[in-house]
Amino acid sequence: MFVLTILLIINLCNVATATDSPFSVSLKLFKPIVISEVKNLAFPDTMLGFSKDLVVSSTDDNSAQFDLVGSSGANIVTAIMENSINLSAPGVSTAVLVDNFTVKAPVALNSSGKGTIGVGGTAHISSDNQDGNYIGLATLRVVYQ
Repeated sequence: MFVLTILLIINLCNVATATDSPFSVSLKLFKPIVISEVKNLAFPDTMLGFSKDLVVSSTDDNSAQFDLVGSSGANIVTAIMENSINLSAPGVSTAVLVDNFTVKAPVALNSSGKGTIGVGGTAHISSDNQDGNYIGLATLRVVYQ
């Protein structure tokens, strides 16, 4: 009787119940963002011989302009990857520092999957800069969210 009671208790402890429930699985795939530079960031021509900061805002005519094409309504985040860059000119030993980049961009692509971005910045001209055509590269990053 004692053995039977123990077996009964063991069997009652091993009783388990299970319930199944279906669940949904979803996935949204975005097509890659295509970034096309329409216009580069171009600071206005200026005279040599004195220190000056040239500022181009992200909405100015001289700002860099980019067209985006991607998925309709996709949220985006934009950034300039460098904090500053140096512009150099052939045969010139002193660089021009560009920093304080500003970006004007939508938070999402429109219903056609398109958007436009403007980029501005500040060029720091020093009194020892020399005559020349200065150029440099910066990186615009656009990320889906």
